[in-house]
Amino acid sequence: MSAGTKRAVAPGEAAPPCPRREIDVRTYRGGGATFLVQRIDRYRTNEVGGYIWSLCDGETPVDDIENAVALRYGIDPGLARSGVRDFLSDLGRCGFLIRPD
Repeated sequence: MSAGTKRAVAPGEAAPPCPRREIDVRTYRGGGATFLVQRIDRYRTNEVGGYIWSLCDGETPVDDIENAVALRYGIDPGLARSGVRDFLSDLGRCGFLIRPD
């Protein structure tokens, strides 16, 4: 792989410190849900997952995403931390996040 090439997060691998959405993932919102579509793969999530997804811009650190979720939804920071990390890990396993090599 050449320098600067990106690859999907491998199963069991942690989400990158500043998660970035795969470029070919299309996002649709409706009925309180967010749908992520990549080629033939589809992923449905709720409003919170859609908000987390919107912050996966490759520049926002995971810690900032966790804090933003805790503040926006008025939940305990520890609960936000585990929920965000689990969600990002799941997105990585599904191939919706990339990380630099």
